[in-house]
Amino acid sequence: MYSFGTKIRDLRRERKLSQDEVAVETGITKSTISKYEHNQIDPTLSAAKKLADFFSVTLDFLADDNNKQSEFTIPSKYAVAIRKAINENITSEQLEVIITVISDIKNN
Repeated sequence: MYSFGTKIRDLRRERKLSQDEVAVETGITKSTISKYEHNQIDPTLSAAKKLADFFSVTLDFLADDNNKQSEFTIPSKYAVAIRKAINENITSEQLEVIITVISDIKNN
């Protein structure tokens, strides 16, 4: 079984993030993130959505105990760059250009 908590822990570690960093970015306390990762509590729908958005995965991926691979993941360095760009108030058109460039680089 690949639990919600295990997925959150693995996504966080894959991106070389601390629980503190995830807490700051999502507004979910470090203590709560730790409890998720240790499967001590289940997230609210709101918290699950925040984490799915933050890690660029679907809610279905996080909720499915059998699913080990995300339908859509972004390498951590790109996810960080995209998050920073969004925080800098770039337009959706500019974000589309960034994603297209990343895809082109990945495919070449």
